[in-house]
Amino acid sequence: MKKYTILVVGCLLCLLISCGGNTLTPPLSANTNDHLSTIVAATLTAVSSEPRPVGTTPTQLPSAALFTSTPAPELSLDDFQDREFVGENDIYSIYMINRTGGTQAAPAGELLVFNKSTNQVIKMSGLFTVIIEGGTIVFDDGKGKYILLSIGTYTSRNAVVLSLDDQKQAVNDFCTSSGQYGDHLFWNDYIIINNCDTFTNRPWGAGEAPSVTAINLKTGMETVIAKSDLTHQYSVKQIEGNTLRYIETYVENEADWLNQNKQKTDEKTYDLALEPTQVIVFHPGHVPTQERTGSCWSTSNVLNRDDAWRCTADNTIYDPCFSIPGNSQAVLCDTSPLRDSTGFKLNLTESLPARGTVSPVKSAWAFELADGTNCLFMGGATAAFEGKRVNYSCSDGWFILGELQDGQVWTARKVRLSSDLSSIEESVQVSIKIVWL
Repeated sequence: MKKYTILVVGCLLCLLISCGGNTLTPPLSANTNDHLSTIVAATLTAVSSEPRPVGTTPTQLPSAALFTSTPAPELSLDDFQDREFVGENDIYSIYMINRTGGTQAAPAGELLVFNKSTNQVIKMSGLFTVIIEGGTIVFDDGKGKYILLSIGTYTSRNAVVLSLDDQKQAVNDFCTSSGQYGDHLFWNDYIIINNCDTFTNRPWGAGEAPSVTAINLKTGMETVIAKSDLTHQYSVKQIEGNTLRYIETYVENEADWLNQNKQKTDEKTYDLALEPTQVIVFHPGHVPTQERTGSCWSTSNVLNRDDAWRCTADNTIYDPCFSIPGNSQAVLCDTSPLRDSTGFKLNLTESLPARGTVSPVKSAWAFELADGTNCLFMGGATAAFEGKRVNYSCSDGWFILGELQDGQVWTARKVRLSSDLSSIEESVQVSIKIVWL
């Protein structure tokens, strides 16, 4: 109550004094001061006796609406009289404005996205090159987040993905290759595509032999789901929930690509919701008490690391063995992330060899598949198929052919060999949960 009364008096005094003139006005006379005191007293009596609702504040703050910014006017197609039609689907029409170059059939400029249902017009930032007069096909993700422009006149086409939320291109351009069920599928913030891998043993076009690849439309990171090779290629089919279904086409011999009757197909699946592969650089836990004597004659053939060695003890080769920090007279051998054994300490009879140049290529020593199967690198001589070495043996009796495909989720080609190890009886693409380097 007191704060309220003082505020009123203060404001009233300010009002009355300001009515007297500016700072050059002479002081009020004694009579004037008496008159002013009478007015203030009467005002205080009136204010104190006036009823007020409980909780009422003495002043009213300005409404928040007074500070609300005026929204930018919505765009209309009529605002862009120079627009040129590029392409459309059932929901969106694409137009080009402000040509900056290119050719008559393949101009460069800015793009407008027009939603036919809502009449919303979105102006995309950046410059784009498209093909008009039927050369650009429009697709959308069905959720109002992404539009794909498939640009070209051949089975391999340039793809541009537009983010409607960000009003710009989502990721860099990429190439897609046509397949029986199309060349791409949207899933959440990913697009899964048939990429444009080629092999000279394919007797068509430019030798298209697509792999299936997932591209994260937020980060641009690519994950190879199924990698094509001399006798295999892949294409997307459909997505059910989090499961991708794709087609594997393969032949037993390279020459069989010339004969369609010898080309076989299988339907494969892949869980798109898999967590990213965990990549671990393995280090032995501690120095074991068991000791042996031996030597190391080269860096490891298994791991591309400057602390991994190829050694021998009791006429047995151990690879990799690991350097012991602060001890150049011994290494740790016969240890693995796939078993509990800590191995043994190998006391060296001679100095470690000079280190060569370590390859920048990632070298996986062991890994665990998404289904829990463990696989370990096979040193020495092994079998080879389709020009690829059988690199890993797995705990379920299968093998890994060739190199691992790294990405957000690492993958590998897993094969079941005949009893005499002379041929491949079954082949599947598998995802990797953990990799040890």
